[in-house]
Amino acid sequence: MRTELTGADIRPAVLGRLLTLSGRRMEAPLGRVLRDHGLTPNAWWVLTELSGAEADTALPLGRWARRGGLPASSVTVAADLLHQRELVRCRRDTDNRRVVLADITEAGRSLVKQVRAELDTATADVHALFTAEERQILTELLTRVVPSDAA
Repeated sequence: MRTELTGADIRPAVLGRLLTLSGRRMEAPLGRVLRDHGLTPNAWWVLTELSGAEADTALPLGRWARRGGLPASSVTVAADLLHQRELVRCRRDTDNRRVVLADITEAGRSLVKQVRAELDTATADVHALFTAEERQILTELLTRVVPSDAA
């Protein structure tokens, strides 16, 4: 791949292309695993975000929509799918009926563990390209691009 260096720096367009291509490289195996479990990428996002919350803690779906840069309607559709499969519980906030609160069930937590293990296997070849130190550096760098919270 041409890097089109500008002095000691890589052009923004080239960096953007590298990020896009690396994302595409990961999409195929990730998509296969999610499809095998009947999950959409948005449903997986919601499920994994809820799995990081404390047990029995209901959180507003709008927060996860903002954090993931997703339209609220997409998160609502994903939550409905997860609720139908009894992977999350959804209810209206008693103080504001427009707000939907959700929390993950034990079945949802179990599924997250299973899918994460399969995702690790499906992307092991990419993981192996980097040393542990390089993976840590890459994580720190990419974290700057992704919003840390939507609060």
